[in-house]
Amino acid sequence: MAADRRPLLCAAALYNLSWGLTAVVAPQRLAQALGFDATGDGMGWRAAGVVVMAYAPAYLWAADHPRKAQPILATALCGKVLGVSGWLAGAATRRFGLRTVLLPLLNDAACIPSLVHLLLETRERKGDCS
Repeated sequence: MAADRRPLLCAAALYNLSWGLTAVVAPQRLAQALGFDATGDGMGWRAAGVVVMAYAPAYLWAADHPRKAQPILATALCGKVLGVSGWLAGAATRRFGLRTVLLPLLNDAACIPSLVHLLLETRERKGDCS
């Protein structure tokens, strides 16, 4: 796998850890900053934060084990596509306003090209045993 894999996946791990911790510790502030309704107890944001944080060690592992990382990368890609799709559905039904677009752009859409690239790259090298 290309040398750019490790910094990219380490950055993804750091981002997920940071975003997840913020969602757990300050869910209302995060919701408000992203343009969502910040009322309520924040349990949904906290739950999302825990899930997002769970990807941090997975990305770090994937950075060091490129040939075995396909399931992690595929799962991450699936989550990113579902995240964008969920936001689009929420926007289409007017549940989410346009000002909330920052969430799927930063958390999901920005990552999709890199994940596709990494998956294709690991697939091309699948026969390489080292």
